[in-house]
Amino acid sequence: MKSRKGWRRPVLAGIAIAATLVLIAPLINANGLRAQIENALESALNRHVTVGRVRFTLWTGPAVTVNDVLIDEAPGMGIEPFAHVETLQARIRLASLWHGRWLFSNLTLSEPSVNFVKSSPNGAWNVQPLLNRARLVNPDPRAPVPQIQIRDGRLNFKFGNTKSVFYIDSANLDVYLNADGKLIVRFEGEPARTDHAAQGLGHLVARGSLSSTPGSDDQLSMSVQLERTSLQELARLFDIQDIGVRGFAASNLKLDGPLSKLAISGDLRIEEIHRWDLLPNRGEGWTLNYAGFLDVPAQKLDIETRSPGQHTSPVNGKLIASDYLTSPQWQATLTLDDLPAADLMDTARRVGAVFPNGAKLDGSLNGQIEYSRGNGLTGDLVVNRASFQLPQGSVTEFASAPVEIRNNAVKIGPADITFEGGQSAQIEASYALDARKLYIDLETKLLSVAHTKALAMRMLNTGSVALLDRCTQGVWRGKLSFEQTDEGPGHWTGDFDLQNAHLDVPGFAAPLRVSSVSVLMQAEQVVLSRLHGRAGTIAFDGDYRYYPRMGRPDRARLFLSDVDLPELEQILAPALSRQQGFLARAFRLSGNGMPEWLRTRNIDAFFQAKNVHFGDASLGSVRTRLVWAGSNIELSGLQTKRDRMEGVGSVSVDLADVLPRYLVSGRL
Repeated sequence: MKSRKGWRRPVLAGIAIAATLVLIAPLINANGLRAQIENALESALNRHVTVGRVRFTLWTGPAVTVNDVLIDEAPGMGIEPFAHVETLQARIRLASLWHGRWLFSNLTLSEPSVNFVKSSPNGAWNVQPLLNRARLVNPDPRAPVPQIQIRDGRLNFKFGNTKSVFYIDSANLDVYLNADGKLIVRFEGEPARTDHAAQGLGHLVARGSLSSTPGSDDQLSMSVQLERTSLQELARLFDIQDIGVRGFAASNLKLDGPLSKLAISGDLRIEEIHRWDLLPNRGEGWTLNYAGFLDVPAQKLDIETRSPGQHTSPVNGKLIASDYLTSPQWQATLTLDDLPAADLMDTARRVGAVFPNGAKLDGSLNGQIEYSRGNGLTGDLVVNRASFQLPQGSVTEFASAPVEIRNNAVKIGPADITFEGGQSAQIEASYALDARKLYIDLETKLLSVAHTKALAMRMLNTGSVALLDRCTQGVWRGKLSFEQTDEGPGHWTGDFDLQNAHLDVPGFAAPLRVSSVSVLMQAEQVVLSRLHGRAGTIAFDGDYRYYPRMGRPDRARLFLSDVDLPELEQILAPALSRQQGFLARAFRLSGNGMPEWLRTRNIDAFFQAKNVHFGDASLGSVRTRLVWAGSNIELSGLQTKRDRMEGVGSVSVDLADVLPRYLVSGRL
């Protein structure tokens, strides 16, 4: 027992003394050693160093912690300091103390701002002398290069007196020499730009080694990982204009070879592509393999996608970049070789295009798309042998459709499309990516209303075409145009002739049969001229004008040949009488039953009939002004004439109740 107590006390005393030293070391004023520490740092970094407050620490071994460190730049590299460090911790080599010198084995720079400078296009980087000294075959034992660590730093790049817009934020860097004489580099950080908000644009992680052999280029072997990053952040990093496409990208790559021709191989994963205002399909995406080379001294990059195995891919990409740290110039090219149109349809759905469920698109896409900083997005494509099939079975075909991308706009066509039954039309469309404006032109010599409605509502997703949306049959010839800005509703305009149409009119018992009419469709009004048709057996001619958006009354001039009043009453029966069944009346299921179309009806028209009769009784010719506002109909200035008999008067009709109420006044 005594022997145990004999050794326990010295051990506990030693631990207590060590703990006391660790705790009080930071409290010891070491400012008197500032000059020695500055000299030691200058020897390690080969630069003039100025330090602020100095403290000792023993937590990680004997070390000093220095605040407000300014490391000057080497001569000829500019006037800015090499680095400004908030806190620097320098671990002391114990062996150096026996020789009366301070040497450091490790330097940890916390929250530094470091400038990497290249004095001229063919000059060396400001860190190369330090790296060269670290990799000497027989380094100077009196001034060994310490392991250097950067924590939460900012890494800037300068070329001469010009600072690059690119920098690395939240950087963590470890550089040290291993037992084989290779320089080991471990890095992670967030690329960013000075001309954007202070935030990282992606996250990079790199691990590798740099080795040198006398008489040959330095050899780099490194793996680099771009963690999952939004495409919007990558677009900001490369100063690409936002076109409203969202998604994520991640990449793994390997660098291997001399710095002047580094071999690159890796893969790029792209996921959840969608339009900015839509929700993504979670987990959807594709992987591209790529390879190429990088010339670090010349700042040149050349990579292209590679197909796995022996398969030929219908989509191939290529990226060429130069001066990427000084004055970035780059061009990305996407080549399509018989890309199935069905794949294109899937991509279009991801970015917001709406197609009917079960719709199918066949054909192939060929051509090339390029994006460069100077020219923006350009491209020339051709869609060949394409067909679009709706779920109901109708098929639309076109042999070829050119696609041109210029001036931040996409133009499709003109292309001839063929519908079932042999009818055809020519279509042309353009979309401005920056202003988000869509234009569509449709021109035909003869096309059915049914095909047109299917094209507008299901294929183009533009919504209904005014007037044609009321037609159950008919054909037209002429031109229609559609325009939509951003997320607005869009509208159709046009100039066309409509023939053999059946037109549904609310309040009429049967469709109006329009044999022909010329239509001028504008944004604020629709004008029907040279109108010829029949309501039942009542033939009519005239003009009609209405204002879909303005709330103004419709204007009409109608001329009727022979009008049988009982037939006219039968045609207008849905408006004149809204009789309800017994149960509906008993339980008042629908109030007064006034439909929406009747509430909103607003017509101011001139009518003239050549002959109006009631059975065998004839009233002769009739002319009047009709004002139909909601449930009230007013016939004013009513004039009749038969042989020598003339009459004037007025008629009022109240449709507010289920049965009409008439008020007639006049004289002969």
